[in-house]
Amino acid sequence: MVLYVNLVFGIVAHAQPEMFAQLVSRLSPYPVIVHVDVKVEQSAFLDALDPESRDRVEWIEDRVIVNWSGYSQVEAMRRIVRRALDGFAAPDDYIVMLSGGCYPIRDVSELHGFLRSHPGIQLIRYLRVSDGGRYYTHQVERRHTRDLRFLRSWTNKPLARKLRNGVIRGHDFIINAGRRPLVPPHGFVFAHGSGHFALTASCLQQLENMANSEYVGVMKRVWAPDEKFYHTLIANSEYSSQVPDGGFAEYVGPGNYLYAATHFITQSHQVVATCDYDQISSSGKFFARKFSLPASQLLIDRIDRELLD
Repeated sequence: MVLYVNLVFGIVAHAQPEMFAQLVSRLSPYPVIVHVDVKVEQSAFLDALDPESRDRVEWIEDRVIVNWSGYSQVEAMRRIVRRALDGFAAPDDYIVMLSGGCYPIRDVSELHGFLRSHPGIQLIRYLRVSDGGRYYTHQVERRHTRDLRFLRSWTNKPLARKLRNGVIRGHDFIINAGRRPLVPPHGFVFAHGSGHFALTASCLQQLENMANSEYVGVMKRVWAPDEKFYHTLIANSEYSSQVPDGGFAEYVGPGNYLYAATHFITQSHQVVATCDYDQISSSGKFFARKFSLPASQLLIDRIDRELLD
């Protein structure tokens, strides 16, 4: 018997197999499509899963090296989306994008119920980049290079990271010197928001069709394109009126935590800890990030005990 799928979860993972395993377990009974950064061993993530979870996970085999704030993050997401569209999701089903450090703060059945009671809603929020002043326009007008070849080596050494980032800033300064600002593809308006969303397969199919070579070429040069790629597409599509804000969100200041549709995000964008529980439990969101073990384990245990079980 073929089971009708209402939700398909996508996870972009690069670290913490044990945290990843706890997340996947909490997404039961829904299928999960996972992209693991090439810089780490995929086998560790598989080994961390319990047998039931393993049966629900589809692994992206044609993986990419993922660099923070680079287009490679978008490429990992797109491979998940394309796999979901290729046999996993019916047109009205939702593809829910997560990262490996996310965790549900409401039972996923509540997300399922919300989406079924709001047919056609697209859970993504975004601001008009030009409304955000220099803080955001700088991200799309200057050319940024986060996918340079030497970034392919993973390092946890602070001094090495500082040296690498200094080289990147110098490189970006040189390539932008004397050049006109980047502009969006013809007819597009840049949008920015959190990189997590719940969109219907039909919506994502149209967005993928809109992402031509010109569009991708521009997105490969902006800062943090995972926070702009699908947002800009949907803002310039027929689905723009189906987002919670009915279009662009009112600009109320910088920070993705102000514009997240599905996730609770700390204002500092740092790891969530026990002290964040009251904010998490009253947020009304379906997920929170960033969780990190062992620092977040007590918080996860409390969420399990008081919000999920």
